[in-house]
Amino acid sequence: MMKNTFFKKALALLVALTVFIAAVPMVTMGAQTANPYYDLTADPSTMDGWMQYFMPDKLTTANAGGVWTDKSVFTDASAFANVDGVEMTTEGENFLVALSAIAANKEIVGYSTIPTDTVLVLDLSNSMEGYEDDLIVSANVAVKKLLDMNNNNRVGVVLYSTTAMQLLPIGRYTTSTSRVNIGTFWNSEYVDMPNYLQWENNNDVSIHGDVRDANNRRVADYTSAKDFSGGTYIQDGLWEALQMFQNMDTVIEDDNWQGGQQRKPILVMMSDGAPSYGTTNFASVGGSNVGTGGAGSITESMGFLTQLTASYVKNRVEAHYDQQGESLFYTLGFNMDGVAEGIQRNTARSVLDPANSTTSINNAWNAYLTNNSVEITAYNSNGNRRNYTIAKNAYATNQMYVNEYFESDEDSLFAAFDDIVNEILIQSRYYPTHLEGGTPDFSGYVTFTDIIGEYMEVKGIKGILLGDTLFSGVAMA
Repeated sequence: MMKNTFFKKALALLVALTVFIAAVPMVTMGAQTANPYYDLTADPSTMDGWMQYFMPDKLTTANAGGVWTDKSVFTDASAFANVDGVEMTTEGENFLVALSAIAANKEIVGYSTIPTDTVLVLDLSNSMEGYEDDLIVSANVAVKKLLDMNNNNRVGVVLYSTTAMQLLPIGRYTTSTSRVNIGTFWNSEYVDMPNYLQWENNNDVSIHGDVRDANNRRVADYTSAKDFSGGTYIQDGLWEALQMFQNMDTVIEDDNWQGGQQRKPILVMMSDGAPSYGTTNFASVGGSNVGTGGAGSITESMGFLTQLTASYVKNRVEAHYDQQGESLFYTLGFNMDGVAEGIQRNTARSVLDPANSTTSINNAWNAYLTNNSVEITAYNSNGNRRNYTIAKNAYATNQMYVNEYFESDEDSLFAAFDDIVNEILIQSRYYPTHLEGGTPDFSGYVTFTDIIGEYMEVKGIKGILLGDTLFSGVAMA
């Protein structure tokens, strides 16, 4: 599903609000109906018992991740004298019941998230010319934020056009900053930006000379550069990303604070168009054998082949990291409205957002999975149409390889990369509790279930009590 900047910010706010409400008292009304002539009695209130664990002077690491819950029953409203809106109706016949829950998360500075390996696969095809600064600034900030999330996070960068190359191997890096004009993105025209990638006047994207790896070596001494030119060979970009992942260790070393923990692999791929090059050897990508690089050779069959490679790559990455079903794959479509309508735009969006693939591509998948092979038609490298038989591969069987699709234009590219990074942060964050049957993307909700006794009924819910303020949930003018 496509998510824009506004929706992502709203989602983040909703998550924060949900957890906040789950960790504060709720007040309800109940009634005793067995015999109105009996005196009502209740045990002493334990509603404030959380203070012995969670007050600032009581906090210890022993309670990290702990959850405290309480139910206290009152025969009058005197305990809530300072709270507007809480009162006892028909005193002598009703009870006030307070349900309370509070949880304590844990956060270790520098290690507050699950360690991740993230590879950015960036489009440098000819159609990206003119957007060099936007792409470089967006990618540099994304790299820094990913590395800053956790002292064990690693990042890599792959560039692709007609061919692909590994520009920044997966690792941890430091670099200098430069004053950059990004008035398009922020209110301030000039800010300090990290210098990981740089765009040189000869149109090359390369590693800045100040970038150093974990061994303090200059990365520019052992990497190369790539220019903005050529067609769009997405399969080759994904293949280079797979090679990077498969060359990495996947478990944190034992002498590290997070020693023994499995890293989470994350792939972020951006493109500004449909694949104009492709290969029928989708599970062993080398040179292109379909497509000429021109728009006229783009077919939905090339979109299908690219989807097969994406499915294969995701599955093999998960196998290498022993993270079956746990890897993350985000895609970013840039200037999709600028892609020619029809086959080109439909194919581009199908590759980036397979949940909304064209009928033709879906039919190819159905035949491929059902019959163990499928016949497709595409232009070969000489521009001639011919038929190809594509055999099923056990590692390419899931068309829904994308976890989330983002879309941007030139004015929102920076924000789109930022949204992806924030999504990675949410998905790799530690949460205080994990509840079976809860929301799978956001563990940590506190669920409090209370069963009322026989002859009791709930007559009203007053709302959520935060300190001495009652929030009823009624909309205010």
